[in-house]
Amino acid sequence: MGFIEAAIAEAKEREAVPEGPYDVVIASAEMHRSDTSGKDSVRCILNIPEQPDAAGIFHYIALPHSDDDDEKRNMKLVMMKKFLELLHVPFEGNGFDTDDLIGAAGRVFLNVENDNNDIPRNNVTFKIV
Repeated sequence: MGFIEAAIAEAKEREAVPEGPYDVVIASAEMHRSDTSGKDSVRCILNIPEQPDAAGIFHYIALPHSDDDDEKRNMKLVMMKKFLELLHVPFEGNGFDTDDLIGAAGRVFLNVENDNNDIPRNNVTFKIV
């Protein structure tokens, strides 16, 4: 194998932004099954259009599961509704269309927390901005 030419010196790690309010847009959304619980969610990646160097923000919409007790099921539905409202995603009393997620936008408050690898990451909060 020979030399592989690549502009490695130009590589720039995308980083979390400081805590605060930001306009975000959902860049991708896909079904996700947890490796640990086996439960389904919708994994969304949000971008901050005004901050192109910011790391993507992962947000998981937890879906109710048959193993959930009433309290847990209700909490998942409340959190789902709050997220959909923040990003202006249309929904009905019995659900929402995942096709409406990509491109949905809104203003959210982001905090900063370290992930499992001790890397600062942004998280969506439900603080009113």
